[in-house]
Amino acid sequence: MGAQLVYLPFLSWLWLTIIAVVISLIWWFALNVKTAGGYWFELVIAWIGAWLGTPVFGNWVWTPNHISIIPAVLGAIAAIFLIDGYTKIMAACHKE
Repeated sequence: MGAQLVYLPFLSWLWLTIIAVVISLIWWFALNVKTAGGYWFELVIAWIGAWLGTPVFGNWVWTPNHISIIPAVLGAIAAIFLIDGYTKIMAACHKE
């Protein structure tokens, strides 16, 4: 018995990518919150947060292709917020 691959249909991947791009663009340009890794790092973190949003926050009203939109958005925001806080804490620790 080997490890099984996690299957993500293309449309689910596309929904997660769209959510991650929108959230990371808003966070980077509109809110002017910059993380240490740059925009592309923030985009990847937002995608991972959106991917984990549905399992963590549950299935809500609108779920196209097994991706709950609202929990995915909340997951992307939470992931970027956590990474931003982590980078600020690490920057403060290195200044001392």
